[in-house]
Amino acid sequence: MHTLTTVADHALKAWRYAYAAIARSALAAARRAERLRVHVRGRFAALPPPGRVAVMTVLAVLLGAFIFSAAVLAVTLHYVYFDRANMPDIEALVRFDCPTIGHLYDEQGASLVELSTEHRRIVRYDELPPVVRDAILAAEDKNFFSHGGVDYSGISRVVEKIRFGALLSRVARPGRTLRTTRTVSTSTRRRG
Repeated sequence: MHTLTTVADHALKAWRYAYAAIARSALAAARRAERLRVHVRGRFAALPPPGRVAVMTVLAVLLGAFIFSAAVLAVTLHYVYFDRANMPDIEALVRFDCPTIGHLYDEQGASLVELSTEHRRIVRYDELPPVVRDAILAAEDKNFFSHGGVDYSGISRVVEKIRFGALLSRVARPGRTLRTTRTVSTSTRRRG
C-alpha cells in the first residue's frame, strides 16, 4: 500500500512540474506577444493616415483572399471526398456477372468440354505471377500501392502535357506546311 501511495505521489509531483512549466512558457509567450503588439501598434500609429488606410486595405484583401481560398478548398474537399449525392447507382456493378467458361463434366467429374464465347477465367490476385502483376502496374499506374486512389503527383504531368499541347497547336497552325514556310523565307531573302 505504501508503494502505491509513493508512485501516485511521484505521478502527482510530475504533473505539477509539467503544469508549472507549461504555465511559465504560456506566460512568456503572452509577454512576447504583448511586446510585439505594442511594437506593431507603435509603428502603425506612426504612419500617416493614408498609409494606415493602405496597410488596412492590404490586410483586408489578404484576409479576404485567405478566407476565400479556405472556403474553395473546403468545398472542393467536401465534393471530392464526402459528397455522394451524384454518384451512379452501384446496383449494376453488384449484379454484374463476368462471362466465364462453362464446363461439361462426365460421371467421374472430369471436364469433357469447355464452352464459352470469350475464353475468360477468373483468378485471384495471389494466383497471378509477380511478373504479370508488375507488368500490369507498369502499364497502368506504377504508384498504385502508394496513393489512395488519386495520384496527385500525376496532376503536374497532365498540366504540363496540356500546356505543351497548347504550345504545339499555336506553333503548328493548320494549313501552313514546311514548304510554304520555306517559300516565304527564301522570297524574303531575295528581296534583301
